[in-house]
Amino acid sequence: AVKLRERAMARLNVLREEKEALAARIGLDLPASPAVPARSRMSPQTRSPVGVRSSAGVIGAAEANARADLDRADVLLRNAMDEVLASAQVVCSTCTGAGDPQLAAHTFRVVVLDEATQATEPAVLVPLTRGAQCVVMAGDPQQLPPTVVSQKALSYGLDVTLFDRVAASGVTPLLLDTQYRMHPAISAFPSQHFYGGQLRGGVQASDK
Repeated sequence: AVKLRERAMARLNVLREEKEALAARIGLDLPASPAVPARSRMSPQTRSPVGVRSSAGVIGAAEANARADLDRADVLLRNAMDEVLASAQVVCSTCTGAGDPQLAAHTFRVVVLDEATQATEPAVLVPLTRGAQCVVMAGDPQQLPPTVVSQKALSYGLDVTLFDRVAASGVTPLLLDTQYRMHPAISAFPSQHFYGGQLRGGVQASDK
C-alpha cells in the first residue's frame, strides 16, 4: 500500500508538471491581441488546437487513474493501520496527534501523559476524550512551563496546565525523589531551592 501510494503520488507530480507545461504553451500561443486573428497567433512550433485538446484529455485521464490508485492506496493504508491499532497494547502519540481521525473508532481506558507540565490544558484534553478512565500525568512543575507566545492567551491562563489545576484542587502529586543524571554537587542546589531538600541522588560523585 505504501509503495502504491508513492507511485501514485509520483505519477500525479509528473502529470501536474505536464499540465502546467501545456497551460504555459497555450498561453504563449494565444497572447492577448485583439487585432490579430486567433488562428494566425499560433506559432509554427506549437500543436494545433485539436492536438492541445487531445493532450489535455490524455493527461486528464492519466491523472484520474493516478488519483484512483492514490485513493485505493489510502484505503489499504487505513485498513492496515486499523489492524495494527486493534492488536496493539500500547499506542504512543503526541497530545494533538491523539485527535487523528484514524483513532476516532478507538478508545483508551488508560492514558499516560508525559511532560504534562509542559503541555497546555487544551492539548492535554485531546487524548482524554478517547475514553480515559485512568489518567497518569508525569511532569515537573518546577521546570519549564508550556510555551505560550500570545500575551492575550497568557492573560486568560493558557499557561496553567491541567497538572497544575488538578494539584491545586487538592490532589497531591507523587514526588519521584531520586535523580540519576546529575553530580551530587549539582543536584544539591535544585534539591534545596525547588524541592525542599527532598531530592536524593541515585549516583555517587565517583560515578560522575
